[in-house]
Amino acid sequence: MVELALILPVVLLILFGVLDFGRAINDKNTANHLANLGARFAAVGTIPSGSASLCQYIDSTAAPSDLKSQLGVVVTEPSVTVGSPVTVKVTNNYHWLKFLKSTLGISATSAVAGEATMRLENTTNGNMTCEIPPP
Repeated sequence: MVELALILPVVLLILFGVLDFGRAINDKNTANHLANLGARFAAVGTIPSGSASLCQYIDSTAAPSDLKSQLGVVVTEPSVTVGSPVTVKVTNNYHWLKFLKSTLGISATSAVAGEATMRLENTTNGNMTCEIPPP
């Protein structure tokens, strides 16, 4: 019993650390996916219906509920000529081991970012540049 009491907290911390690392990788993949989605919409020069800007659409499309309204989105289109690059960068602050903050008051964060650049194919809607700063 004594050995279990000494080892169990360490094993649980390692287990929760591995699970939390998986969540961080998932957030990174989500940021990359959203950046690719936004770059594709910007490359063809369309804003999805129901959205005021491409940045707002990307922010509202975030799948995990804890990412919605937590993203920073920047769409950069230096020139509106066909063939010029358009870049979309999606950022988020990932909070490691959230349960430690609630129990011990310890908090650690790191930036998670996804970026995509595509060639501008259409200029029908004009400039797609927009920005939502991260909270």
